[in-house]
Amino acid sequence: MPIIFTFKRTLKIIAPVFFLLGFTAMSCRNKSFHKPSQEAPYLKSTPATPQDSIPIQLAVGVFDPLSENGLPTLPPEWTLKQYPKNKPGYYILQFSGPVLQEWKDALIMAGVFFFDYIPQFAFILKMDEEALEAAQKMNSVRWIGLYQPGYRLHPSLLSEASKKNVPIEIIVSLFEGEDIIIVRAELEKIGADILDISLQKDRIKLKTAGSKINAIAKINGVKFIELAPLYKMSQ
Repeated sequence: MPIIFTFKRTLKIIAPVFFLLGFTAMSCRNKSFHKPSQEAPYLKSTPATPQDSIPIQLAVGVFDPLSENGLPTLPPEWTLKQYPKNKPGYYILQFSGPVLQEWKDALIMAGVFFFDYIPQFAFILKMDEEALEAAQKMNSVRWIGLYQPGYRLHPSLLSEASKKNVPIEIIVSLFEGEDIIIVRAELEKIGADILDISLQKDRIKLKTAGSKINAIAKINGVKFIELAPLYKMSQ
């Protein structure tokens, strides 16, 4: 009896200890399972090295601006050397790696306006000379270039644009915030025949000769140009 009594008493003492050890081990295991991975892309960014190729994907083609091949080859009439002095313009900016919100915030603080995302790690931006100068000094920025008129064209329009005097119907999309009335006046000055306007979607349907499409693409605020569909645009 004394032996049995002693065993039961010992069991009562050590049982809670084993239970506590088991609970602690389980708790540690659960914490380890739910701990975020340090490799998660939203936790850190690994800037690209000069040897890394980070292509930009546009409708006109795919290119790495820092590679040996450089930028897409565009005819002179589809390019701009610079925007008018003291006027904001549209650019493509590519970051050095997976985009961090703090990088974007720094550019916004410098006066940059963000628009469409472009794979990989790039955006179309609107900025003036002062904001451009600030952006060029940021370590997070890999490359900045003009959003060329040739980049604003749907590939199917290239062949149509070569038909100099053949009238075609196109849709001109504008960047958000652009004054569609001012752009309309510029289009009419070029000689375009306005067919329809969608104020909600910032789009203008018009008829023009193929020879004038490049002049339309150079209008500041034009985002994209494509062949017009057969149906009427919604207002």
